[in-house]
Amino acid sequence: MIYILYSADYELFLGKNNYPENEILITPTYELLDVCKKNGIKLTLFCDTCCLWRYTQLGKIDFPTHIEEQLKYAITEGNDVQCHLHPHWLFTDFTNGFYQVDLDKFLLGNLSEDIIKCEEKIFELLKNSSKYLQNLLTPVNPKYKCIAFRAGGYGIQPKTRTIVKALKRAGYSIDSSVVPGLRLKSNVNQIDFCDYPEEPNYFLIDHPDLFELNNKENGIFEIPIPSLKSNKLLNILYILRYLQFKLFTKDQNNIIKGYPIQQIDNNKNHENMRFYEKYFKIITFILKDQTYVLDVGNDPYLLRNITNKHIKKYKNADNIFFSVNIHPKDMTRNKFEALQKYHSLMKKEYKNIQSITFQEAFDIIQSQ
Repeated sequence: MIYILYSADYELFLGKNNYPENEILITPTYELLDVCKKNGIKLTLFCDTCCLWRYTQLGKIDFPTHIEEQLKYAITEGNDVQCHLHPHWLFTDFTNGFYQVDLDKFLLGNLSEDIIKCEEKIFELLKNSSKYLQNLLTPVNPKYKCIAFRAGGYGIQPKTRTIVKALKRAGYSIDSSVVPGLRLKSNVNQIDFCDYPEEPNYFLIDHPDLFELNNKENGIFEIPIPSLKSNKLLNILYILRYLQFKLFTKDQNNIIKGYPIQQIDNNKNHENMRFYEKYFKIITFILKDQTYVLDVGNDPYLLRNITNKHIKKYKNADNIFFSVNIHPKDMTRNKFEALQKYHSLMKKEYKNIQSITFQEAFDIIQSQ
């Protein structure tokens, strides 16, 4: 069986938001929930709990209140809510619309250089998040459990074993932070998943080997977000489809709603680039090795290519669990259309594919 888990990193822009928080996150998420319902998609929202706590601490309670209403609504509609942590929020101040961030606290593994203290801080955040979500959502659905986690910025590194140990202690059973093959370096994180197992799913364990294929008792079940390594031909095809999209469609893509934390110091608008700068950027993109992540954008056929390669690679497996990621804050009309087209392609090409939530994945794993 092929289990496809549509998920959303339910968060604001981490660098700067150019519009009110409700416009950035609440409004597009309601639209996303509506699109998913109409298309038979079950959605899991990975809620950035640290953000809500910080807003509340600073007396900005309107936004967290609207968030809680939306999370309850999502549960009543048969969707799911799980834990997403950007710990830097707890050390963030607001100045003139910008977030003043301690970048050293962006990753869980950097909360302390001392392994024991780091584990305790991670455990506390995970436990408090689980408690917060369960107190909020169990009255809506008595069967609700907080059992799944996604690290902010996919940052389950460094100190992965420490994070895994804290997850297990805090009662989590599933992780969805790994993007196989992704190698990324920025001002806030360094990711390298190139040496992770070439298996559809496995367990992360607190052991020097880190991975086991079967260890439900002591491990954290990994549901990855697939990726695709590019070649020059694929890069050219992607550029051609992108140019076609820009020339023949109208969208809100030229509206800058906010800036990721990774780009806050390098936020030059593509539309304001000179011709030679755009030309150089395109050539560089084509020649450079790319890793395309299964994250909803404007091109449903790219999403299909990533998925097809992933499924084909593990076609002999009894079950395949994988996640498609979505960022509501960045969704536009064309991205909603791409999401619907992609889901239609998946249903047409795979008769044994099923859209489930992370809670449902937990139930399936426990029953096996």
